[in-house]
Amino acid sequence: GEVQKLQEANASEEEGFSIEPHFDLFYMDDDNVPEMIVTDSDAHAGTATLVTWSDGMLIAFPELGSNGMVFYNEKCNQIVGYYVGSGTDAYYVYHLQDGNLITDWSGTKRDSTWILENGTIEYTSFGVSVDQTAFESHYDRFVPDWFSEMQDPFDEQANGAYFGLGTTPLRPETIEQGLSPQSE
Repeated sequence: GEVQKLQEANASEEEGFSIEPHFDLFYMDDDNVPEMIVTDSDAHAGTATLVTWSDGMLIAFPELGSNGMVFYNEKCNQIVGYYVGSGTDAYYVYHLQDGNLITDWSGTKRDSTWILENGTIEYTSFGVSVDQTAFESHYDRFVPDWFSEMQDPFDEQANGAYFGLGTTPLRPETIEQGLSPQSE
């Protein structure tokens, strides 16, 4: 259905990207039950889904991140969705609480000066237009140090933080093996 259409569109637009779903297991919080990041694609339109277990139920939080990525640091109970492209930097900071994914902060910086000589830089925080000082204050308050201190957020491991671009193909045979990673 829709996922296949998205995968086909991604494949035709962005050569060299994986359109096969992948997953990673990691410990987001201290409950010793791993969470799972499932990515539909690492193409630009790809998203990640966080899957967790709470009160005997499997819960999925879809469409996080961009390029099939979210960033996390083991047992810190925070993940960061980060999008960069076409002069826009967008940040989404979440944590798990009682089986719910809580948005701690969302903010964007839209810079049209990269393409327009008389462009502008606009900021939002919590979906409201703000000035640069307010944006930077909220960024400093809500974005975890482990993310903001990364030199290159797309490095596979930077400052102990990982990006959740799934590394294990999500295939029927992988699922039958109990979601244990298989060698290629």
